[in-house]
Amino acid sequence: MHTDDDGPPVEGYEGLPARDAMRLLRDLSRVTLERLYSWEDLHLRRTVVLRAIKRAIDRHDVQPPPPPAKKPRQKVGT
Repeated sequence: MHTDDDGPPVEGYEGLPARDAMRLLRDLSRVTLERLYSWEDLHLRRTVVLRAIKRAIDRHDVQPPPPPAKKPRQKVGT
Protein backbone atom coordinates (compact mmCIF):
# COMPACT_ATOMS: atom_id res chain seq x y z
CA MET A 1 0.00 0.00 0.00
CA HIS A 2 1.22 3.50 -0.81
CA THR A 3 1.66 6.12 1.90
CA ASP A 4 2.83 9.72 1.58
CA ASP A 5 6.08 8.79 3.35
CA ASP A 6 6.98 6.49 0.45
CA GLY A 7 7.45 9.39 -1.92
CA PRO A 8 5.35 10.30 -4.94
CA PRO A 9 3.24 7.59 -6.62
CA VAL A 10 5.25 8.04 -9.84
CA GLU A 11 8.92 7.03 -9.76
CA GLY A 12 11.29 9.96 -10.33
CA TYR A 13 8.47 12.52 -10.11
CA GLU A 14 10.09 14.65 -7.42
CA GLY A 15 13.00 15.48 -9.75
CA LEU A 16 10.83 16.59 -12.67
CA PRO A 17 10.48 20.26 -13.59
CA ALA A 18 6.87 21.47 -13.58
CA ARG A 19 6.49 21.28 -17.37
CA ASP A 20 7.67 17.65 -17.51
CA ALA A 21 5.48 16.74 -14.54
CA MET A 22 2.44 18.15 -16.35
CA ARG A 23 3.28 16.22 -19.55
CA LEU A 24 3.23 13.00 -17.58
CA LEU A 25 -0.35 13.47 -16.33
CA ARG A 26 -2.26 12.39 -19.44
CA ASP A 27 -1.08 8.79 -19.11
CA LEU A 28 -1.99 8.34 -15.43
CA SER A 29 -5.07 6.68 -13.94
CA ARG A 30 -7.50 8.68 -11.84
CA VAL A 31 -6.32 6.95 -8.64
CA THR A 32 -2.68 7.79 -9.39
CA LEU A 33 -3.64 11.39 -10.22
CA GLU A 34 -5.44 11.73 -6.88
CA ARG A 35 -2.44 10.34 -4.99
CA LEU A 36 -0.12 12.58 -6.95
CA TYR A 37 -2.28 15.62 -6.18
CA SER A 38 -2.07 14.88 -2.45
CA TRP A 39 1.69 14.31 -2.61
CA GLU A 40 2.30 17.46 -4.67
CA ASP A 41 0.12 19.50 -2.30
CA LEU A 42 1.98 18.24 0.78
CA HIS A 43 5.53 18.42 -0.58
CA LEU A 44 6.31 20.53 -3.65
CA ARG A 45 3.19 22.73 -3.70
CA ARG A 46 3.63 23.88 -7.32
CA THR A 47 0.33 25.63 -7.99
CA VAL A 48 0.59 25.30 -11.75
CA VAL A 49 1.10 21.54 -11.40
CA LEU A 50 -1.70 21.20 -8.84
CA ARG A 51 -4.09 22.94 -11.26
CA ALA A 52 -2.97 20.67 -14.10
CA ILE A 53 -3.51 17.56 -11.97
CA LYS A 54 -6.99 18.82 -11.01
CA ARG A 55 -7.84 19.35 -14.71
CA ALA A 56 -6.61 15.83 -15.51
CA ILE A 57 -8.81 14.41 -12.73
CA ASP A 58 -11.77 16.39 -14.07
CA ARG A 59 -11.18 14.98 -17.57
CA HIS A 60 -11.52 11.49 -16.10
CA ASP A 61 -14.97 12.50 -14.82
CA VAL A 62 -16.24 13.57 -18.23
CA GLN A 63 -18.04 10.79 -20.04
CA PRO A 64 -17.14 10.46 -23.70
CA PRO A 65 -20.01 11.23 -26.06
CA PRO A 66 -21.83 8.23 -27.51
CA PRO A 67 -20.71 7.15 -30.97
CA PRO A 68 -22.80 8.57 -33.79
CA ALA A 69 -25.69 6.38 -34.95
CA LYS A 70 -24.97 4.57 -38.18
CA LYS A 71 -27.30 5.39 -41.03
CA PRO A 72 -28.52 2.43 -43.03
CA ARG A 73 -26.85 2.24 -46.40
CA GLN A 74 -29.06 2.68 -49.40
CA LYS A 75 -28.54 0.47 -52.39
CA VAL A 76 -27.87 2.52 -55.46
CA GLY A 77 -29.14 1.21 -58.83
CA THR A 78 -28.23 -2.26 -59.97
